[in-house]
Amino acid sequence: MFGYSLANWQKLRDDLLQMPAQYKATFRADIPQGKLLEIIGDITAPNGRVIKLRTGWLVANVAPQTLRFVTAYPA
Repeated sequence: MFGYSLANWQKLRDDLLQMPAQYKATFRADIPQGKLLEIIGDITAPNGRVIKLRTGWLVANVAPQTLRFVTAYPA
């Protein structure tokens, strides 16, 4: 979809992982595992289409505290 496929899954991974550096994260909730954050932003798909996504991230309560991707869907 949008030019992403199993053959280029790394492109989707890279596009998603660039979002925290490009867009502001919004705190959503404290859960036992850590803090849930939301990032809304655009990625440019391999077919050139710009897609607005709402993504969910977790800052885990374990050391080292790392930002972990949870989910993404159209915004």
